[in-house]
Amino acid sequence: MAAEQDARRAIALQPTLSEGHLQLAIALGFRGRLEGHMAAHFEGLADEARRHLDFVIDQEPENPWAHALLGGWHLEISEAGGLLGRTIYGANVASGIAEYARALELAPGDLVVTLQCALQLTALGSEEHRARAAELLSAASLPDEPDA
Repeated sequence: MAAEQDARRAIALQPTLSEGHLQLAIALGFRGRLEGHMAAHFEGLADEARRHLDFVIDQEPENPWAHALLGGWHLEISEAGGLLGRTIYGANVASGIAEYARALELAPGDLVVTLQCALQLTALGSEEHRARAAELLSAASLPDEPDA
C-alpha cells in the first residue's frame, strides 16, 4: 500500500515528526480492514499502530488527531474483535470514548473527528451510543468558508 510506504519513508526521514506516525497508524488501520482481522492480528498491525499513536501522544499530548485515532483504535478493536480482541490488545469502549472526548475537547467543532466519533459510536449498536452520536451530529456545523 502506497500510503504505508510513504508514511514509513517520512518517518525514516524525520523520526521525531508526529505526522508520519499518524499517517502510518491510519494506513495500518486501512490495511487491516482490507486484509481482514485475523491477517491483521498475525501481522501485528494493531500493535504497531498503537506504538505509533503512543509515540505521538508522548511527544504531543495535546494532539487531537492522536487522541481521535487512539479512540478509534479502541472502539474498532472492541467492536470487531469482541472479548478476544479486547483481551489481547487491552482495548475497551470506555477508553475509546474517553479518547474521542479528549480529541473533541482539544479541537471543538472539528467535523472529521466529530463524524468519525459518531460513526464509531453508532457501530457499537447500543441506544445510548446512538443517542450520543446523534447529539454530536446535531451540534456539528459546517464552516462558512471551506479551508483553503
